[in-house]
Amino acid sequence: MTSRAVVFDLDGTLAVPNRDRRTLLAEAIETTDAPPVSRSEYLDAHGQVVAGETRTPIFERLLTDGAPSPDAVARAYREAVNDALEPVDGVETLLEDLTDGPGYRIGVLTDGPSLAERIKLDRLGWTERFDATLVTGELE
Repeated sequence: MTSRAVVFDLDGTLAVPNRDRRTLLAEAIETTDAPPVSRSEYLDAHGQVVAGETRTPIFERLLTDGAPSPDAVARAYREAVNDALEPVDGVETLLEDLTDGPGYRIGVLTDGPSLAERIKLDRLGWTERFDATLVTGELE
């Protein structure tokens, strides 16, 4: 059987942030003047809630009264992550070679909330790049 398509994961395969998640979290906290939150605290809270389309429930667990709104911090964190996302070196050439050379159809499968993953694809300029896109956050 001859392969006719290649499907890639997005995060950590085709694109990676140019700064670590600890730094991105710190940037979101600083941008919103929220009290310090460690990456460990964030991950603990993340494991205790169903975040869905937004990380707001995570920040609701982490921030006390008087802090910036959890929604504002969640938006700032999403923006920091999205702004830091870059294609892995050589990915653009690989995708072109696959479609131009042997003529493979290419797809992307990404695990995450629909809004966040669609924004990533848009920021990378890849909204129309793939023959098929599946975001698990869009599944029931």
